[in-house]
Amino acid sequence: MQAQQAQSQLDAAYAGEVSFSGMLMDLSRVIPSDAYLSTFSATITGPAPATGGSTTATPLIGTMTTGGEAIGFDSLSIWLTRLELVQGWVNPWMPTIAADTAVPNAYTFTTSVDLTQDVETPRGRGEVTAGG
Repeated sequence: MQAQQAQSQLDAAYAGEVSFSGMLMDLSRVIPSDAYLSTFSATITGPAPATGGSTTATPLIGTMTTGGEAIGFDSLSIWLTRLELVQGWVNPWMPTIAADTAVPNAYTFTTSVDLTQDVETPRGRGEVTAGG
């Protein structure tokens, strides 16, 4: 009985777990070679409560924001396109772009990406229960 209670507590503690090291690895795989990040922030809020209507969309559980600099508009569009290729990252957008007057053809930028439940670890999704 105590073992079951302990396992239930662990399951509850790990529910919704996201691997931030995994997110950083994914970022390193999709950023263009002529761009860099200077800021990174991720917020996991959990899924929004059900409103009674039926929906087929994957619930959003958080957001990720980044800021950095890239050379040329091609790099900015490649970056934005690649962000959506990562499983669990949706709705990428770039609310700010500004020319860096100190570097020719360079632009500072910020990006925001919505996160779905697909970013959760198997343990966070409840797929691993014992020894996980």
